[in-house]
Amino acid sequence: MDIIGWNKETRQAYVGTLIYSLIGVLVSILTPFAAISGFVKTAAKLSGDNIGGSGGLGVLLALLEICIIVGYIMFYLAVKDLKNITDGEERNAFNKIKTSIILDIVAAFFAILHLGLFGRLVCGILGIVSCIMLLGAYSSLKSSKALSNLSPSAVSGFSLLFTAEVLILVAIFLGWIPIIKIIGSILKSIAWILVLFGWRKVAKPVPVSDEEECDEKLDFNAIKEVFSESFAEAKDIAKKITE
Repeated sequence: MDIIGWNKETRQAYVGTLIYSLIGVLVSILTPFAAISGFVKTAAKLSGDNIGGSGGLGVLLALLEICIIVGYIMFYLAVKDLKNITDGEERNAFNKIKTSIILDIVAAFFAILHLGLFGRLVCGILGIVSCIMLLGAYSSLKSSKALSNLSPSAVSGFSLLFTAEVLILVAIFLGWIPIIKIIGSILKSIAWILVLFGWRKVAKPVPVSDEEECDEKLDFNAIKEVFSESFAEAKDIAKKITE
C-alpha cells in the first residue's frame, strides 16, 4: 500500500470530518429550537397574533448545512483516493463509503430546501441507506488484517465509526417520532463526536520506514494545506466534467 498516500488522504478525510462533524453537532442542537420556534409562530398566526419568527435561525441553519456539504465534498475526495490506493475488501469498503457520501450530500441538499414531510422522508430514507452501507464498510475495515498490520490505530478508529453509525441509524428512526425527537438529536450529536474521534484515529500517520517518524500535528497550516489540495482537486474534477 502507498503509505504516503494513505497518510495524506486519511488526513484530508479527517479535516473533512472535522468540518461536518462539529457543524453537525451544532445543527443537531439548533434544529429542535428552530422547530419549536416555528411551531410557536404557526400557533400565533392561527390565533391572530403577529409574532416575529425564527427567520434568522433558519438562515443560520441553511448556512451551516452548506458548510456541512463542503466538509462532505472534502471527505469524498479523500475517500475516492483511498479507494484507489487499496485492494480487495478494503477497496470495496472505501467504495461503499464513497457511495454513502454521495447519498449524504443529496440528503444535505434536501435538508437545505426544507420540503416539509416529503423532504424529511427523503432525508430519512437516504440516511438509512447510507448508514447501512457504512455499517458494512466499517465492519470490513475494523476486521481487516491488512489494515491491522499497517495501523492498529486505524482499525480502532473504524470500530468507533461502526458504533457511531449504529447510533445515527437509531437517531434517524427516533427523529420521526415528535415526542422523543430530542433524544434522536442527542444521539446524533454523540455519534458526530464518535465519528470525529474515529477518523482522528484513522488519520494517525503511519511511519514510512522504521527509522522515519511522522509529524502527527494537525495545526492551522496543515489544515490550510488540506483545503488548498481539496480545492485544486475539486477544480480539476469540475473542469473534466465541463469539457
